Amino acid sequence: MSVLALARARVVAIDQQLSHGTLLRDVPWDSNNNAEPGRTARTSGTHETLGNCTDDPSLLIEAYHERVALCLDAGDVSDRQARSIAENEVGSDIDHLAGLQIAHWRHQLDSIYCIDSPWFTRILSSCILQLNEGWILTAVSMGWTDSELFGLNSNAPKIRIEAQGLVTSLAASKFKAPKQVTQVSDQSATIETGSGAQLKHYRFRSNLGMPIWDHPMARRKADYEGIEA
Repeated sequence: MSVLALARARVVAIDQQLSHGTLLRDVPWDSNNNAEPGRTARTSGTHETLGNCTDDPSLLIEAYHERVALCLDAGDVSDRQARSIAENEVGSDIDHLAGLQIAHWRHQLDSIYCIDSPWFTRILSSCILQLNEGWILTAVSMGWTDSELFGLNSNAPKIRIEAQGLVTSLAASKFKAPKQVTQVSDQSATIETGSGAQLKHYRFRSNLGMPIWDHPMARRKADYEGIEA
């Protein structure tokens, strides 16, 4: 199935979620106008900002990219016009949504720890540090998801490297530091190792894992009050 066909199918699914009240409300394409307090997206000063870092804007980001793809397929609008249309429909520009997504991921990472695996603790610490890198914002703006960035295999996270996201693969890599992302596209990322070697990490092969904060090895701080990581 083509990317466009997937986008069209996903738009139908989103519209169904809207009609059943299971998607964030009060975005411009929602005619029901029954928003949850603190859950709407910013748009030209007419909506409130998403409530706090616990809100996950991933569906809005997904909808934004799908709207852009559909507009461009029509063939009578420019990329800039398509993005403007998507911003008006979603209720926010992509940079703002990306910033909210990073804040949400930081909240998720800060809320977990591991008491019985130094390896997992090292991966977690590296993930938190990588959130400060400028390329993360670019990746989110291009639609990279939580699993594609922070994914780990649920049963064998050290061995099943095909399930590692871009950030977790950087942390788990055996190449000598420093390792850094030098380029990000909507399909892949280029990683430079300490020796100067260039490695390619492909986005869509790394959606086989689960986000590190949902991994069985993760412990929620809220559930273990008084226990230090």
